[in-house]
Amino acid sequence: MNEATTMLEDSADLWMKRTEDVVGAKVHEAEQERDALALQLDGLQEQLGDRDQEIERLRDGFGTDPLLVFG
Repeated sequence: MNEATTMLEDSADLWMKRTEDVVGAKVHEAEQERDALALQLDGLQEQLGDRDQEIERLRDGFGTDPLLVFG
């Protein structure tokens, strides 16, 4: 192997390492965003369940489906 080939391989190794570092950072960032969105989704699903229960409670209190009366 000559000196030029060695230099090219060293340069390629350096760029590969930089690329791996950048990709690793992007993956980590995307995973953090995914985790944050999953937490938000859990909270929204809980709120939705609370609203569903409130709607059912109100419907039961009126003894009829408001959509039948007002729909």
